[in-house]
Amino acid sequence: RLYIAKGFLCDDNNQEIVPMENPLSVGMKARVCVRPDATALLQDNVRIRSIDRFSWIRPDLNNVTQVAVTTNEQPEPKTEVFCQPGSEVCAFETILNDEFFGKTGIVQGKGVVWLQFGTDAASRQLQTGAEFDLGFELLPNMEKGFAGASPYDTHVVVLPPKETRELYQCRVYECEGADNKQIIPGEPKTMGASVRMCVEPSAYAIQAGANMWSVEWWDWKRKNITQPAIVKQGQEAPDGYTIQVCRRGDPVCIFQTRLWDKFFDGDGAMTGQGFCWLTYGKGRVVRGVITAGDGPEEEEKEQEEIDPSRDPLYAGSNPIAYEFPVAGGYELVISCPEPDHKLTTWWEQLDPMQRWLIWFSIVGSSLSLCCLGFCCIFSAYRDSRRETIETKAGKVTVNVDVKDTTRKERAQAIHYSQNQEYIMHNASQRSLNAEPFRGIPTERDVCFGEKKHPGTKACTQTIKSYIQKHPGVSYCPETFDDLLQNHIPSNSRFLTRDSEHECWRVATRHETISYIGEVWKRQRKLLQQ
Repeated sequence: RLYIAKGFLCDDNNQEIVPMENPLSVGMKARVCVRPDATALLQDNVRIRSIDRFSWIRPDLNNVTQVAVTTNEQPEPKTEVFCQPGSEVCAFETILNDEFFGKTGIVQGKGVVWLQFGTDAASRQLQTGAEFDLGFELLPNMEKGFAGASPYDTHVVVLPPKETRELYQCRVYECEGADNKQIIPGEPKTMGASVRMCVEPSAYAIQAGANMWSVEWWDWKRKNITQPAIVKQGQEAPDGYTIQVCRRGDPVCIFQTRLWDKFFDGDGAMTGQGFCWLTYGKGRVVRGVITAGDGPEEEEKEQEEIDPSRDPLYAGSNPIAYEFPVAGGYELVISCPEPDHKLTTWWEQLDPMQRWLIWFSIVGSSLSLCCLGFCCIFSAYRDSRRETIETKAGKVTVNVDVKDTTRKERAQAIHYSQNQEYIMHNASQRSLNAEPFRGIPTERDVCFGEKKHPGTKACTQTIKSYIQKHPGVSYCPETFDDLLQNHIPSNSRFLTRDSEHECWRVATRHETISYIGEVWKRQRKLLQQ
């Protein structure tokens, strides 16, 4: 029975990768893996004995050839073999010669692999005439457990040197939905609006195999106001108004910004400007901040900004811009307006009868208030006096004190105010089943700043699970409503306090949105690491 082995391009963990998504540039290693097919591996326990030979060739460049492995697993210069007899997968790495990188194209690779039954390592010693009267090396097909030989092939995509490489550009547009559908600017945006932008390679760049590296930076501008959305090295702006989803090698980068209110002080146009980078394939160079080396001393050196010229898979970069209309509605109040009229003018506009009626009303109201005040003072005086009870045996004095109810009334007023704020906060988004807040948080409540509180931990875990189930969803009003209505328990309250010495109170809707946004951003960053 003949067994077949498969050769493929692989990563450091021997997992198969797509050649088009992982092109090579000068100096990069091509890693090839070989394994028996599923039938031979699972049914007949066939394993790899050794890589017999392998060669690289490029037909479109005068058949340039490079031998990687010679007969019986002997590596040539620039090649390193990783294989033990009886392995399920064997691999080798080769640094291709510079002659292969004359232009963009495909380099073919072909070879032969020896197979064996089981995982036992077969003897590969040189048999001498003193033992067997033989003067040659024992071949694999003469060993016990030999399972045959199988040809295999693979290929890699190569890029020319960066100095002669064609570079490409990316484009930016406003988008929506899971499919990132492009939006054509129409109605002006108003105060409180969020803008969702997509950045992707041009059609010509996509055809050449280019993907996004990162959006290096992006600013929103109008008049003399500038709002940073993405700052240097492709990081979200620290003000928390922008959420970004962008990884090296992604086909598209997405970011969404909630625009500042002061942009909307009149009708006009809003402008966004930035810069983007492209890479070939999925990219093998880490995006963002890099260090000078891997050694202990190098790790202590100050980090530096990445330079596109350092990336062997650099595919181009260019400035990008976008513009859309906005409608005014923002008003900056500097001082209170003065009254439109004076008291004398108002009084002169009345007829004599109306003036007399007003005078009688004022005098009558004043007399009524005086009588009411006198009654209250007299009543308090009477109740504060000590009552004397006379009996036949003598006199017994009973002290009757007026109780101070001020503290109780103040507590009732605070309790009523907190209940009203809680009802207003939860009426539109959450169920009214939650218990009224009584000043002491329960295990169900989410306490801002108390990460170890059971309710806070449960809320954080809910947001983390939501991000894991919806990796492509960004934090927006729809996401906030979905979390509160369908995921966070309806009897959980969001509580905050102005300082650690203050009492807990129910958080406002704005404070709740900000808190969930901060937890969302922190958990998403932890999941991306």
